[in-house]
Amino acid sequence: MSRDAKSMLSHPLIDGIVEGIAVSESRAPLLALTATRTDLLMQAGRARHPLVFLTGDGTRLTEPMRAALAATRVPWVVRTAGGLRDGLTWRPLADLAAAFDSTPAAPHPDALSLEQPTTLQLVASVSVRHRADASTRLGAALEVLARPAEAAPMAWGPNEPAEFAWDRDALTAFARARMPSDTRLIATGDATRPMVATLTARRTARGVEEVTEALVSLGALDDPATDARADAAVELLDELAVTPWPLMAALFTRPGRADLTTSAFVAPMPRPLALLIGAPAVRDLMLDPAVWAERFGARVAGRPRTPALVIPLRRSEEPAEIAWNRVVEVTETLGVERVAELTGFRLDIDEWRNR
Repeated sequence: MSRDAKSMLSHPLIDGIVEGIAVSESRAPLLALTATRTDLLMQAGRARHPLVFLTGDGTRLTEPMRAALAATRVPWVVRTAGGLRDGLTWRPLADLAAAFDSTPAAPHPDALSLEQPTTLQLVASVSVRHRADASTRLGAALEVLARPAEAAPMAWGPNEPAEFAWDRDALTAFARARMPSDTRLIATGDATRPMVATLTARRTARGVEEVTEALVSLGALDDPATDARADAAVELLDELAVTPWPLMAALFTRPGRADLTTSAFVAPMPRPLALLIGAPAVRDLMLDPAVWAERFGARVAGRPRTPALVIPLRRSEEPAEIAWNRVVEVTETLGVERVAELTGFRLDIDEWRNR
């Protein structure tokens, strides 16, 4: 056994080893991405040792914890009297080892107790390219995304709870000091206007890439102002298009919990709202704005000499699946691998559907 594996297996959050799988069990109502859990995930990655988080069905995940599990492919296993299931995909599991098999399956019957959503959430993924110099400041994209909900980031930090007051210069300095290693940070709003995001900064051959994954409360489902905020989010993509070089952005809405946490029960699928293809991607992919306007209803945004494209996808009168079909057509036209190669942005429809 390697030194990394021995260190990981002696971690204080490891409760046991089951058939070679390290198990971190909790009965807490909320699993957050604390410094200790971040350390455990990092140690498991270095040791390349299988790890699962095991809870009951009364436990919820914070959005940073959910995002960290998705990024590291560490399963969340839920155990009840009815058996085991994956907490994020809801599929039944015969044992813990089955959690590492990604074969799709119908949800476990115990996961079908639908919660009553109360809030419309904005789900956003944005990739921005910066110059690798002293003028770079991270965090602008998140501030733009929060604005339609009259929200704003209030705190940031590497773990939960985010301990530092929101300061773009400070978080940029933190990420710069860690280069060339990737830096993953958390940002949160306040209780009156809930929002939470993860920001990842990485050095690339073309500069510094900043990826923002945000979840923002747009308001109550029965409030007419909520739909207006969703429309405003699409309009603000025009503003995002002129920030220092957005590559791609994808916006979705979904009904969910007011506290933005994830439960172990079946949840509504997100609904596509809009896509932004930034000026560098328009140039590198050699896209003709006139063709995209005719075929996908795209409109030109950004600077006249370096146009970006905004593609609205929200049509309230049509089923969500039709909008998803439109997203598939757009991504196939762009070319998933080509976009990833040129921009570093993954057009991952399965991931978007499961957010």
